[in-house]
Amino acid sequence: MGEYRLDRFTVLLVEDNGFIRQTFETLLRQLKIARLTTAKNSEEAIEWLKVQKKDHNPGPDIIISDLLMSPINGLILLRWVRTATESPNRFVPFVMLSGAADRDYVTASRDLGTTEFLAKPFSVNSVFLHLAKVIEQPRSIIATQKYFGPDRRRTQRSGAPNDKERRREGTDHVTMVYSAEKTVKAKNVSDVWCFQLPNTLKERAGNDICSGPPTLPDNILAEAEESLERAVLDFAEWAQKYLANLATLCERAMEEPDKRTLQFAGSMSLPTNCEGRAVRLDIRLSRLQARCFMT
Repeated sequence: MGEYRLDRFTVLLVEDNGFIRQTFETLLRQLKIARLTTAKNSEEAIEWLKVQKKDHNPGPDIIISDLLMSPINGLILLRWVRTATESPNRFVPFVMLSGAADRDYVTASRDLGTTEFLAKPFSVNSVFLHLAKVIEQPRSIIATQKYFGPDRRRTQRSGAPNDKERRREGTDHVTMVYSAEKTVKAKNVSDVWCFQLPNTLKERAGNDICSGPPTLPDNILAEAEESLERAVLDFAEWAQKYLANLATLCERAMEEPDKRTLQFAGSMSLPTNCEGRAVRLDIRLSRLQARCFMT
């Protein structure tokens, strides 16, 4: 098995919540990613990417972005990266990060050109495996009038969604691009282009990588896991204070009916902060609030 040299990679991390951004940043640095840029939201990320293009910089090797952000969410950032002329690299691998990993979000991310979808709660192992997949198993980039991004079928055996085949058989209608010097034009008129470019990320990860699953040194993984465990403990302490605050608001609402609207507004700000700060906190706040404020 070969060990990765992740210190050779440049990563852009986009996350609007400070707690998760710091936790994820610490984890990536523990994985030895030294060239790491963080953005507080999609707007900040887009402005930074524009500067990279202006300075003739190829931009990051990988983008990791949260999905639910404001005022611009991760889906809009992804679309900008894939389609904007100001984007420094429309081919860059894009990993979408979200706690709302339902089918609609996954489908929307796929249709806009995401490379991987990383669900919260994340672990050291899940983050590393997604990075390894981006490096080891790059997909062809497909460009048509309606889509630009990784081939949405990961393998040739993958069937069409809902068994509704839209692709034409054969490759006579596809222009194949293998490098800047090698392009094979389509035999028939078509707007479909397929880019099967050299895997530069794998080369950068280490030319001595042999067969077998990629790995990281045990000491690096241990440091990363310890760092994530500390973050979980920090959050547990914060969550206890959060629940105590919520309980106080509910008690006040019961004691002072005329001020329930004010107390309700205060309680509603808590789950929003919790959703962002926590990787996942399965508390059914709506039922608890209903009991306090509807009684």
